[in-house]
Amino acid sequence: MSEQAETQAQESQAVENTEAAAETVVDTVAETVSDAAEAVAETTESTVEAASDAVEAVAEPVADAVEPVVEAAAEPVADAV
Repeated sequence: MSEQAETQAQESQAVENTEAAAETVVDTVAETVSDAAEAVAETTESTVEAASDAVEAVAEPVADAVEPVVEAAAEPVADAV
């Protein structure tokens, strides 16, 4: 094999190796971004669920405490009407 042919073969192999490495990097980055997005979505979902549970936990006792007060205040008004 001539020097020129050998150089071309080496250059061709280098290009193939570079393309394969670039494809691997792109695939790895895409997978990492996808995994990160999924983790953020799961964290956001669990945070929203926890906040909703907290609101419900606070709202029920408040509603239970306010209801008799509202009823007691409404009775004289209803009796007067």
